[in-house]
Amino acid sequence: MIVTIAGVAVYAYSLNAISVSSSELNQQTQVYSELAQERFEVIRVWNNDLHFNVTVLNFGKTDFAVDAVYVNSVLVQQYISGRGKTVGVGELVTVEFNSPITFSSGDVLRILVVSERGGRNTVLFQV
Repeated sequence: MIVTIAGVAVYAYSLNAISVSSSELNQQTQVYSELAQERFEVIRVWNNDLHFNVTVLNFGKTDFAVDAVYVNSVLVQQYISGRGKTVGVGELVTVEFNSPITFSSGDVLRILVVSERGGRNTVLFQV
């Protein structure tokens, strides 16, 4: 009787563990599938002495949102607008932010835009 009860308990536990693993795998597969459909490109960058504007075009098959921007590998901390806004397929978003680094006229900056799913697009911009 004890062996039967222990066997049933182990069986129930293993079914639960397999179910949790399967659910996590399905969620991870869904995220990768959405990331594979995500396509965006920085199509314009401009700045004034106070801040930058980066215009991003969504040409993929799914909506996305800009999660982060890096300038020369330094994370932008102060966003004015555009961060976190959902960008539909075929739409544009302008992300406006204060530069996290100092720069001079003529410098070439590497601007990296990262989506919430982890998609990336990098552009070089000469100040």
